[in-house]
Amino acid sequence: MAGRRYTRRMANREAYQAITQEILSERASSLARATARLEEALADLARLEAALAVAPTPARRAAREEAVAHAGERLWYVIIQREALGQRRHEVLYDVVRVPGEVRARMGPRRRP
Repeated sequence: MAGRRYTRRMANREAYQAITQEILSERASSLARATARLEEALADLARLEAALAVAPTPARRAAREEAVAHAGERLWYVIIQREALGQRRHEVLYDVVRVPGEVRARMGPRRRP
């Protein structure tokens, strides 16, 4: 009887550890996806800024403003994911990903028309 309880407890512990590992893996994967989307938004912003420097037009200025808002929203998503994982210091992220100050200032949900 005692051997059976021990075996059951070990099986429960192994199942718990497997589920915990799966949850941690999904959290890390979610953060990686959010960071990749932020990097894409920042690359789009850089391309628009380069185009705007060559030929400034009202349409390009409007596209740049939308790109800043989009990047700010993506940054907000990354910060939410990081904080859900217990990471509270974001300065390293800003430096590594090279998040412009304007994007940091616009962090949050963007306005929808």
